[in-house]
Amino acid sequence: MALSGSGGAYYRSNATIPSSVGLHSNYTRHMWVKSSIAPSASNFRLLGGHVGAGQNPHELLDWNHSSSSYVRSNQHRASSGAYTPIQFAAPSTGAWHAMGCTFGDGEFKGYVDGAVDGSTTGVPDSGSSDVEIQLLGAMSFGGLLDVSSQCAEFEVAEYAYWNVALTADEMASLAKGFKAFRIRPQNLVFYSPCIRLLQEMKGGRTLVKQAGTDTPVSHPPVR
Repeated sequence: MALSGSGGAYYRSNATIPSSVGLHSNYTRHMWVKSSIAPSASNFRLLGGHVGAGQNPHELLDWNHSSSSYVRSNQHRASSGAYTPIQFAAPSTGAWHAMGCTFGDGEFKGYVDGAVDGSTTGVPDSGSSDVEIQLLGAMSFGGLLDVSSQCAEFEVAEYAYWNVALTADEMASLAKGFKAFRIRPQNLVFYSPCIRLLQEMKGGRTLVKQAGTDTPVSHPPVR
């Protein structure tokens, strides 16, 4: 089963991932996403990401964003404070999509359904602070979820981070339904299947619901 934010539910990890783990350097993140609403620039709603103090480090997978260049994008904040987006082609609504991003050797690659869908160059985060994981929310000043409104009305599942840039073949395997635990488990930093208690199955952290109603939904099978 997967999670839906349509009941106003959004989530934050109960404990941070330390900067020493390496999310500020080379990394991969991947998740399954479904929405009946087309991406737009009418607001700022994120599917998932990690955020440190003062929004640095900062990695977000956006569906909506008030800036048109950040709609349906992976948003990266470099140590200089500059924001680098990789904008995807508009995914179809009403269907599950495997979405993610890799960063390695100074290059970002965005993936949709196992294929590269956008790339750009950039620099890693400073790694100046520990980070928390956030799902299905909206951002406010200081990198916190907006507790008043704008929860993301989408469905998400299989949320994972690696502290290494996965290859194109590995990203394709994830899109075919291979469970994150089967892809470089020694580099898997964070993994939540987004079910039941949302226990993070790598470091023991829990994704804590901040508001709203949990809505379990069906998710494509993984193996």
